[in-house]
Amino acid sequence: MPEPYLYAAGFNIVKNLQIGHFTIVDYSVTETSLVRYHSYKYDVSIIFKNNGGNIDELAKFNHMEKTINSSHDNPYFCTLDYKNFEKIGNDMFKFHYEGYAKRI
Repeated sequence: MPEPYLYAAGFNIVKNLQIGHFTIVDYSVTETSLVRYHSYKYDVSIIFKNNGGNIDELAKFNHMEKTINSSHDNPYFCTLDYKNFEKIGNDMFKFHYEGYAKRI
């Protein structure tokens, strides 16, 4: 399985990444095994700081698909899908995503 840090990196989820007028200030990824060595579920939260942009700039994170290798170089077909978001401050938003990884 792609470890949570590899899953995040595979989707380019990194602190201080600038997306339009938004910046990733923090994120978390937790992994749950569905079928060991075969399929996994990921819960992802990303905190964005709005630097004067429109929330639509984050649409690129609505649905993504990638092949991501585990630390043992096993390839997994991975998805990341938007669930919802909440405003957590004047310029801060916390987006929630659900992802899956299936061994290829």
